[in-house]
Amino acid sequence: MTSNRVEGARQEMARRELARRQLIPFAWYTFRQYQAEAVHKLLAWHLEQVELYVRSGGVQGIGRLMVFMPPRHGKSELVSVRFPAWFMGRNPDLRVMLASCTGSLAMTFSRQVRSIVVDDPFQAVFGLKSGIREPVALSQESRAVDAWELEGRRGGLVAAGVGGSLIGRGANLGIIDDPFKNRNEAQSQSTRDRVDDWYRSTFYTRLEKGGAVVLMHQRWHEDDLAGRLLKRMVDESPDADADIADQWVVLSLPAIAEPWAGRVSRADQLRAMKEGWYKGDDELGRAPGEPLWAGKYGREALARIKTAVGGYEWDALYQQRPRNLEGALIKAHDIQVIGEHQLPETLETARYWDLAVSGREGADYIVGGKVARHRDGRLFILDVKRIAGPWAAARGQMVKVMNRDNGVTQGIEISGQQGGYYQEMARDPKLAGVAVTPVNPQKVGNKQVRANVWASRIEDGLVFMLRAPWNDDFVSEALAFPRGAHDDQVDAVSGAVQMLTRRNVEARSYQG
Repeated sequence: MTSNRVEGARQEMARRELARRQLIPFAWYTFRQYQAEAVHKLLAWHLEQVELYVRSGGVQGIGRLMVFMPPRHGKSELVSVRFPAWFMGRNPDLRVMLASCTGSLAMTFSRQVRSIVVDDPFQAVFGLKSGIREPVALSQESRAVDAWELEGRRGGLVAAGVGGSLIGRGANLGIIDDPFKNRNEAQSQSTRDRVDDWYRSTFYTRLEKGGAVVLMHQRWHEDDLAGRLLKRMVDESPDADADIADQWVVLSLPAIAEPWAGRVSRADQLRAMKEGWYKGDDELGRAPGEPLWAGKYGREALARIKTAVGGYEWDALYQQRPRNLEGALIKAHDIQVIGEHQLPETLETARYWDLAVSGREGADYIVGGKVARHRDGRLFILDVKRIAGPWAAARGQMVKVMNRDNGVTQGIEISGQQGGYYQEMARDPKLAGVAVTPVNPQKVGNKQVRANVWASRIEDGLVFMLRAPWNDDFVSEALAFPRGAHDDQVDAVSGAVQMLTRRNVEARSYQG
């Protein structure tokens, strides 16, 4: 029994020592139900590097960290609750300022951190029950939720809502947990300006020399605080002829790994940052389409969330790709969605197939866009079929769709290597009753020119879309065009419109 007690005491001391050194063991020790997956361990490592930066006086580690993660993935628990407590336990003479979109939320985080400091587990690691030479404890004289101190030390925490005052002395660590409450705030130019002004004039000016900043952000808008800081980082880089802006380390973790995971060039990354978002290799090394936290939100769960929240919110909140609705080249959010019963009776219809047949991972889909045109000029996007490559696997599905279209002319892209695929489809006996025609989209112009043929009609109320499950994905891609991860759906609709326009021109020429 004595040896068991000795071994138990030894293991307990080892757990405490590990909790003093590393953030995840500290989270486990102070919150026994804490779940740490690969995503949380990666986040914790970055936060440990922030602590190292402050502790080393800016010599080592990460001094500016942005964190982009989906909702309900445990980021606030680690960044705004466990990390400040662990930081102050290790650095009781340093100060933390904690801000959020509202004062009440900032006070909630502050109260939670303060509760950790007074609880027995923290005291066993850093406090009076730890056996360390200089234990950490909460001051009995300064313990208000908006500003509290550590007993006999210079450290403490101050909390405020974004836009509010940060009372007291300067800070060595600044944390901002979501500066905007919702999309409406982020969509407001005046609110974005006000948040930016507060960051520059109030928050940033309180940082001590060698201080660090952690900015955690739901990406509602390309021009939000994170977007502006990313743009400044590129525009005012050490290579630019301007003042040097803060250089941020960005930890961007989309709910589903993007198609470009593992193959982002520096040029692509800089181009995205100039537009206010971050395009980087997947930090967890995930394959495209792989969930961030599969144990809690697997593919099916994420698919349900995407359907529930819609394409715009999905891209912004879950994929960290905000879309500037007012700045979109295609105002896809203004396309009128109708039911099948609202379609006119007399319509010309065509389906165009945009071919992406390289078979490489992350390539665009093979997409068939079916569009109808009324004689009064109205356009109706009836269907968008996305089929994953390679060509050998997609071909059979294309044939089925073509035969189900009941007399709709099928256009096949013939630019570049696609000409051979047109010949293959045109000779296919399974398509004996289908009109298959070659289409060269490059005759009209580049992608933007082709899209503008129909996108320019949206504002005039001449573009409609049949209500269907594919709507959100199509609108999301159209809003991101031409710099999104994919442009295949837009190209497919453009090709179908080109077919209808060509047919209309040919008809007029014949009549003339």
